[in-house]
Amino acid sequence: MSSSGAICSVETYEKELLSVVKTLEKRSVVTDISLLHNPPVSKFDISAWEQSNLSIIPDDLRNFYLDKNGFTLKWNVKINETSIPVGEMKINSLELLKKLTLNVVSDQDFGNLSDMIGDCDGPKDINEVPTFGEDSRIFELDDCKGFGKVCIVYHNTKPGLPAVNCSIWFLDRGLRCHFLAGSFLNYYRMMLVHLGLPQWQYAFTDIGLSLSAKQWFSFLCPLRLDLDAKEVKKSKCLTYDSDQSHSRPLVQLDVSKVFKGKTEKKKPVAQVVAHPQVKKKLPFSTIKPSSGKSMTTYAQPSKLNIQ
Repeated sequence: MSSSGAICSVETYEKELLSVVKTLEKRSVVTDISLLHNPPVSKFDISAWEQSNLSIIPDDLRNFYLDKNGFTLKWNVKINETSIPVGEMKINSLELLKKLTLNVVSDQDFGNLSDMIGDCDGPKDINEVPTFGEDSRIFELDDCKGFGKVCIVYHNTKPGLPAVNCSIWFLDRGLRCHFLAGSFLNYYRMMLVHLGLPQWQYAFTDIGLSLSAKQWFSFLCPLRLDLDAKEVKKSKCLTYDSDQSHSRPLVQLDVSKVFKGKTEKKKPVAQVVAHPQVKKKLPFSTIKPSSGKSMTTYAQPSKLNIQ
């Protein structure tokens, strides 16, 4: 992915994000939807980051930061009157888009590396994946609650020269990189269709989803499990090329299908009439703390009957 790769207008980013929020609102078990985002950065801020890190931010990520300086979308699931934190979608602010080094990831939140690396097989071809050397520059997009890191990786870098070609990878706790997307736009849409379900990035690794993650997928969007499995099987036939942004096809966002299961049936008309509050738009309020951040908080209606 170069600076002239796939792009997306600032209006499209906001529209797609809000469509996911509306999809979550329609689920009776989803509650406490919270969207926190920062005011957009300026072109001067982006230029300063590029000069400081000797890396050119691609057009799609540039447009994202010109719309909002990172965001976090969280939502819970209500089971037996208990609200359980489940989903989280996050993109770091420009200030937190910091370079990762081997010392940083080992000292801060990856524990004893020798133990974890011993549990994982190394990549078949070290030249196919990023390394913590002079030929790659790795920046953190999402810390994934400590389960790994989503990173924007610049390839074939040279000391003292600005880097251009980049793609999105997942760094697991064994410090192995797994390819996710050839562009930020593609990753952004992958994140949205997975609704920030726990550890969803592991579906695109040879490690796979944990048992608890599979349970949440099966409960909330079982169809996504099958789609991811087909995508992984297809991607194994591809050879990653750092000079091409189409190593994985561009995701077409269709949030209307993310909760759909194999045997899911449409609700009877009578049931909709009996529970009209399900169709109501959830109230929200916007809070602007002194930090300059704005938060939109969505709350479930108090009389909503959770099934």
